[in-house]
Amino acid sequence: MRDNIPPQKKRGEEQDRHEEISRAFLGEFIEFAWGLGSGKGDQSLMRRNPHAREMYLKARPQLIEILMGMGQLNWLINGDVRIEEFDEALFAKLRELALQKDWSDKGDYASLDETAAHGNDAALTLIGLEAMKREHDRLEAIARVEYERDEEKRRLAEIERLRKARAELDEQISELTEPTA
Repeated sequence: MRDNIPPQKKRGEEQDRHEEISRAFLGEFIEFAWGLGSGKGDQSLMRRNPHAREMYLKARPQLIEILMGMGQLNWLINGDVRIEEFDEALFAKLRELALQKDWSDKGDYASLDETAAHGNDAALTLIGLEAMKREHDRLEAIARVEYERDEEKRRLAEIERLRKARAELDEQISELTEPTA
């Protein structure tokens, strides 16, 4: 009978299990909330409450604080987050977290680079996201120029086709209007 009784957990193990459950919940909540702000996820919620998307978008800076507290800021880079979803408020929140004076007892740091050099996750994440944003913007500009170039080529080809059609019509008109002998 003694074999059927599970061993008594020590207090530390129970706390570890509760922390694991809490972290899993927060991780899923952040993915859910971030997804709703992106227009992904439960669209029926969005139909029932048209202001929900705006509410979730406004909550993103606080979600970043939760990620920082969980030590999971890397989710912003490695997770299912598109760089286009980052606005100035999110970059400002990361900058604020990176330059907070109470994140480390190693001292106060004056610049983002100095903070990153000392391993601050918010600073490292911010630098990575800013680089990703610059690259995204650069690629988007290239795509826009290529699209405009292709559109211009299409328009020129259409103009050339119309010129040829006009020349053929002019030729037919001149043949029809020539006096016959």
